[in-house]
Amino acid sequence: MAKPFFHRLGLDPVYVTFEDILPDPSTADRIRERAVYKGLIHKLPQFLNVNGHVNKTIREQVESRLHPMRPQAWAGRLAAGDFQELLDAFLDFKADFRRNLEACEAYALINCCAALIAQILFVDNCFKEGLEEVSHPENQETIIRLAHYIRDHYAVSQVPIREDDARFYATYFVVQTVFDKIFVGDEDIVSYDPETGQVYLTDNYDFYTAYLEVANSKLVTASDIEKTLCYELTTGWGDGIDAATWNALNRDYYSRSEDNFFSADYDEHLDKMLPQFPYGRARAAGDIIGAWDGVQPFNLIEIGAGSGAFAVDLFMALKMQGKDRTRLSYRGLEPSEEMKEVYRQNFLNRTGRSPLADWQIDTAGLEEFLEDYNRYLLNDVTNVIVFSYAAHHCYRPSLHRLIEDPAIQEQVEKIYILDATLEHGWTKVYYMPLDCRSPEDFRNITLTGDWHSQTLWHEPFKPLEHYAVSRAWCALRQLTPPKKA
Repeated sequence: MAKPFFHRLGLDPVYVTFEDILPDPSTADRIRERAVYKGLIHKLPQFLNVNGHVNKTIREQVESRLHPMRPQAWAGRLAAGDFQELLDAFLDFKADFRRNLEACEAYALINCCAALIAQILFVDNCFKEGLEEVSHPENQETIIRLAHYIRDHYAVSQVPIREDDARFYATYFVVQTVFDKIFVGDEDIVSYDPETGQVYLTDNYDFYTAYLEVANSKLVTASDIEKTLCYELTTGWGDGIDAATWNALNRDYYSRSEDNFFSADYDEHLDKMLPQFPYGRARAAGDIIGAWDGVQPFNLIEIGAGSGAFAVDLFMALKMQGKDRTRLSYRGLEPSEEMKEVYRQNFLNRTGRSPLADWQIDTAGLEEFLEDYNRYLLNDVTNVIVFSYAAHHCYRPSLHRLIEDPAIQEQVEKIYILDATLEHGWTKVYYMPLDCRSPEDFRNITLTGDWHSQTLWHEPFKPLEHYAVSRAWCALRQLTPPKKA
């Protein structure tokens, strides 16, 4: 029998201080920068609010079902019956909220419950995988102090919390911080040369992505009930949702409002925790530019352009391959104003210059593209559509419309989908449980219709020693219209 994952790392115990999680003004800058969960801890009492207000009935409904599972989780003792109970609880929450609340409020609460349950699964699995081997004994003191702080904070907020639940939250944040101290390095894991466009990986890239072994091994070790539960938390939660609610949840998730539980610091932290994310994007940009002859006019439309990260990678790939960027036009569509606003600064930071004059990102999404695609698709050029980690955030019926539209099939040469693997859609609870609060549909990743689909590569692709799976986290897929395949 294989050793538990954390035992195999051979690390010295990792010490987590109280200030690592909740720094004070005198704490060193680097520690303060890494303390990305402090904002969430302060907002915990509001996590199950409805429309900004405490709803005692809903809070008790949720907490009464999850409370018995938390001591089992911090002992690493969740069993088949517990997974079934968590699945039943989540399905009950989903049904009750959809029946009794307005759609946006209901699905926002469903996402909150998904994140709460994912925390339970994450803690349980870390202890089952031998986390105590790399967690310093004095971390227990940090848990005690943090639990006391959480209880006091709830009292000030006039929200009740059981002692065991406060201890669980404290345990979760300490466990997550141990995890992050191991796998989120201070160094630049992926770096770029703005002069040449070359992309570099640190020698420690394989180690920093080793946590994928914990998640992807679940493909062969998790029970069907556990897999079903994880699927419901990451994709199944949205069954029956309408387009307006879906898009509103996405806008809220990417907003920088006070109500958002996720800070810009947390987003930057995720980028470092997922170095395969920017590296995969750079690889995809290089391959798409490499497949173009550099002569035929090329029109690239990116749906879900975010802050323009893929546009930057395209620019760097053009520079590295020495191709004429005046022959390529770029148009991004991004529904979030907050994301779009940082495009110019993002481009400047990465390249040392402002975006090209005709490389624009419009405030629009997939639905707007479908309503007026002739505004974006050009005549007598090669039209290509790209989704860079955006397909799983799209409303599924709208993606169906895109691939089934005969006019789009006629005008578009290829669709490239760079996204996390389908398996990541339910295994992410084992390394980034908080992200289960985001609105996502991982079934979108494999949507093909009549188009010819070819998976060009996975990243990372390193076979695991103990399981018949790899560390694959993302993949680049190329879709060719049926008439051109």
